[in-house]
Amino acid sequence: MEKKLTFVKTWEASGNAVFEPDMIVAKAYKTVFASYRPKHFLYYQKNNKNKLGEAYDSREEMNKFNDSGYKDFKNQNYLKKYFKGITVAIKHNEKTTQSIEKENLEVIPKSKLAKFFELSIESMKVNFSYYLACQPERFTQFEQMAQERISKFVQGADAGESFRILATSTESTPLADEQIDWLKLVLKVKKEKLYFSGKKFDQLLTAHHRKYAILGASDGKDSWSKNHFVDKLRRDRHPVLSIQSELKEILARGQKLKKKQKNLIKKYQISLEVQNFCSLLAKIGHIRLQMRIKGWMPLYESMKKIIHAIAKKYDYNYGLIRFCTVDELVSLSRGQIISKDLLEKRSECFLLVYEYPDVTILSGKIADDRFREFVPVENLSNIDNVKGTIAMKGKIVGKVLLFQWGDDMNEKIKKITKNEKFVLVTGQTRPQIMPLIVKCSAIVTDEGGITSHSAIVSRELGIPCVVGTRIATRVFKDGDRVEVDANTGIIRILK
Repeated sequence: MEKKLTFVKTWEASGNAVFEPDMIVAKAYKTVFASYRPKHFLYYQKNNKNKLGEAYDSREEMNKFNDSGYKDFKNQNYLKKYFKGITVAIKHNEKTTQSIEKENLEVIPKSKLAKFFELSIESMKVNFSYYLACQPERFTQFEQMAQERISKFVQGADAGESFRILATSTESTPLADEQIDWLKLVLKVKKEKLYFSGKKFDQLLTAHHRKYAILGASDGKDSWSKNHFVDKLRRDRHPVLSIQSELKEILARGQKLKKKQKNLIKKYQISLEVQNFCSLLAKIGHIRLQMRIKGWMPLYESMKKIIHAIAKKYDYNYGLIRFCTVDELVSLSRGQIISKDLLEKRSECFLLVYEYPDVTILSGKIADDRFREFVPVENLSNIDNVKGTIAMKGKIVGKVLLFQWGDDMNEKIKKITKNEKFVLVTGQTRPQIMPLIVKCSAIVTDEGGITSHSAIVSRELGIPCVVGTRIATRVFKDGDRVEVDANTGIIRILK
């Protein structure tokens, strides 16, 4: 690999092994639906407390990849093909998931199991070729262009806020739908004084679980169990009037936002060109969530069942078998044995190096040493503030609640007290930590842009949010008292 490339951390995950980054990125980069395709990628994981893996992309290539976002998404032919392709990919994933779920994977022939696995891999690869193409960083130039154009109509700081309002989707998300349905369920339980052991309660909970369990999945975690929702309800101490008020507020969000957008356009006579820029960003942010929640998350849950079945048929540990590459696991599903000793070494430490078109897996000290060649240690000891992109304006002072993937979300929630404001500092937010997000007063992330999950959620909740700081999780510690100034995008430690 070229030594001149500079690798920067782009995301992290807990519970992944070799299989996941190979499938999610290395395979998808080869076919990603974009005019420029990155050719290098690293994923490093050591057997640390949270089994936390770190993904790195080349800064030089990501700049080209992100610049291509403006070229691609301003092209109407590309847009038409892109949105059509996403629709087809999601439907294909749903169909693949349904076909897997109908089968008893424990008893079907090995040959049929192998075909199911290869089918799911191909389906997932297509989905991610579109998903990676709409990552938030690819819209940096669109955001800049929209804000520059808006500033011709709206003066000063109001220009940025007008942009964020216009670039927010008014469509309901699966996250908001879950909030609404959950509050309705809680109201029904409290008003009718339903017993947790009763038939009606079980019917209500089963329906909610069936519809929304997937929101808890990803990053090595399984879907939420029914007990997750029972425990959540047991902890709820809100009176009926408070729940009704919250429900009313959530239900009114979409209409309030539409009204705000309409008033802004009328007040400042914002051009149709700017409206279209912002509408595209809003649509991308919304469909990105749909691709995650309706597309690849359910399919990945089904794929895990296939991998479990392959492990059982060939006498491998499920956790260990995931340290195979995609191609190795496909070969294993066909009966070609993979060294368990090799997989054990990878489970302690591995470095996945993608250099188009090849994937190389290093383990042990070699992986450690090679990783540090690519990514030297960065000294952040003297830094007491970070700057990022404003996703939702506001300013608060609060205590840092640092969340790393693999942390116990419920233990983190227990640290939140009523009389204190807490700032969630994390690499990036994802749907499965919504129960934690809603209890915090601000969000600060290392990664993300205006179309990222954290940006969308913060605007839904109306809390300050700064994304794309790159180093917040390494600068701030649990309990640090910080000022989040989401009007300037600066977060600083208070002495």
